[in-house]
Amino acid sequence: MELKLILLIFFGVSAVLIILTRKNPVKSLFWFGVLSLFVRELSMPIIDSINLGFLIFTILVVLVPSILFSKENFKEWRPWFLVLLIGSVNTLLFGQSNEYFIDQDVIFKAFDWSSKFLVVVFIASSIIHFVKTKEDLNKLLNLFLLSCFIFSFTAVIAYFGFYDGLVIYGAGSLNDGFIQDLSRDIIHSEIYGIGSSNLVFGVSSIGVLFLPYLDWKVWKKYLFLLLIAFSVIISLKRVAILSLVFSLLYFFIIEKKKGNHLWLLVIPLIILLMGTSYYDLIFKRFFGAYGSLTQIAVTDNSSEIRIDRLNLAWETFLKNPLIGQGAGYLTFIHNGFLEVLGNLGLLGLVFFKPIVKPLKNIKNYFYNPWAIALIILMITLITFEAAINRTEIMYFLGLLYGGFLVSTKLITNKNNE
Repeated sequence: MELKLILLIFFGVSAVLIILTRKNPVKSLFWFGVLSLFVRELSMPIIDSINLGFLIFTILVVLVPSILFSKENFKEWRPWFLVLLIGSVNTLLFGQSNEYFIDQDVIFKAFDWSSKFLVVVFIASSIIHFVKTKEDLNKLLNLFLLSCFIFSFTAVIAYFGFYDGLVIYGAGSLNDGFIQDLSRDIIHSEIYGIGSSNLVFGVSSIGVLFLPYLDWKVWKKYLFLLLIAFSVIISLKRVAILSLVFSLLYFFIIEKKKGNHLWLLVIPLIILLMGTSYYDLIFKRFFGAYGSLTQIAVTDNSSEIRIDRLNLAWETFLKNPLIGQGAGYLTFIHNGFLEVLGNLGLLGLVFFKPIVKPLKNIKNYFYNPWAIALIILMITLITFEAAINRTEIMYFLGLLYGGFLVSTKLITNKNNE
């Protein structure tokens, strides 16, 4: 028996025993599920691969059907279920006649694409079901920040060569069986850390939003901020950098309003600016994207491919603007809005409730970091990345949306007392 399988069985059995011995095993399973969201897709013998977080929340929904079908939750999600059903039926009825479905299992394609939205539904619904108090919400936030810390810390130690987390245009070296070149001089190197992609740095940067509201010592806040910022810079991920800029701007506004010592930020900024060539690379990446859009400068091949895919999604939407071409027809479009429109048409707009809800009442929600976190996630990762196809991003969309819904409910309950 392989060592990997032995370790998985050992830790799996240990986790099950710990959960079963708790006073409320189902709720303990929920917290374990939240804790496991940072875990990348596991490659396992026999069953190939598994998304641990999705598996746990699926088990929760099966064990406690009221998570989905309580009056409150079903009302929240029934438009999603209806549109996914229409999109799947559209795929089944007309899929084989569409060029992108030819010689493919249309049922699998429809389910695989739709399941990414079920990830959001299962996680957010579970949060609404189990997180009932301010203490529970704080615990949820701490587990989210723990994931942000793990993503960032493993990236930083990878950068300094202590963890094999650097990927150079290929699969991770743990899979290839050898240690890859850890040189920081290679322009196309990417830091992943423990995350399954550098998209997770767009998530971890959002953790900065919550710092002004935490009862942490000042040095701890700024150390956490420095860790997040450094990991985002070395990731070279443009969307993560945008997310960090938006998060820092919000952080500055709230801290200044509270009268805190913003001059302390000079310390991490000086450290970040000391002797790194990454800023030149970052400039080149943004300039390359600009060149691809305007065609007046040296272009970025990655950006050109993405723009071509965006045009394809728009043309697909125009062919059938009401119900789209069917769930799973288009995948990996680097704009979640256009991907949904191409697959589900205008009906798919119901999936953007997580950004419409906080934006609709932004004046009241401005001091709710869960609302701001949702907005930034949607206007960065969902807008400029193929995030819908990345389970690790949909995990945290579900977590942030669930946290937002619970936070607004707690505020309403407090105001009604």
